Amino acid sequence: MCPGCSLVVAPIFGTAEDLSPRTTEAALAEAICALVDSNVHVINLSASYAYPTPNSNPALGAALDYAAVRDVPVIAAAGNQATIGTSQITRHPAVLPVIAADDAGRPLATSNLSATVGRRGLAAPGSNITSIKATGGTLTWTGTSVAAPFVTATVALLRSIFPSASGIQTRMAVSGLASKRRRMFMPPRLDAAAAFEALLVQQSG
Repeated sequence: MCPGCSLVVAPIFGTAEDLSPRTTEAALAEAICALVDSNVHVINLSASYAYPTPNSNPALGAALDYAAVRDVPVIAAAGNQATIGTSQITRHPAVLPVIAADDAGRPLATSNLSATVGRRGLAAPGSNITSIKATGGTLTWTGTSVAAPFVTATVALLRSIFPSASGIQTRMAVSGLASKRRRMFMPPRLDAAAAFEALLVQQSG
C-alpha cells in the first residue's frame, strides 16, 4: 500500500503461529518508545485490550505521550468485542482509532465503538483481508487489526509525498479533522484522496 516505505517491526507477541497472541502493557510501552527512537514516521498498533476499560497504565500513557511529543502519529485497532467503550490507547488524543468495514464500506458489527472513536477515528477495509504471514505464505483475517494498516499505510504514503507536513497535520488530514470537527458516533470511511487534497492545499498555501 505504500511502495518504497521501510517497515520497522517491534515484536511484542508470542509465536507467529499463535492466532490469539497476548502481550503486556509494559512490553507495548517499551516497543512504542523503541520505534519512536528509531525515527519512524508512523506507528501501527494492530493490538487492543481484550475489553474496553477505564483503567490506565502509567508506562503506556507515557509512551503514547512520548510519541505525541516526537510528532509520531499512532494508528490503533479499536478492538473486536462488539462493545461500546474505550481503552487507554483509543482515548489518547494523539491516537487515531480504526474500526473494520466490509467490502461495501459498512462497519462490521464486531468493531468496538465509542464517542471517541466516532469523533477521531476512521473505518477501513477489514473483512477477509489476505496478507503475508511472518512464517511465509498468506493468511486471511477479519477485524480491526487488519483495518488499521490501511490507515497507517495512508499516513506513511502521505508523509513521503509531503515531507514538510508534520505528523499531526498528516493525521488530521487523514482523519478529516483538518477541515472540520465531527460530532458522531460512527466514524467515516478512510478517504486517502481527500487527505491528499487537504495536505496539498495546506502545503501550497
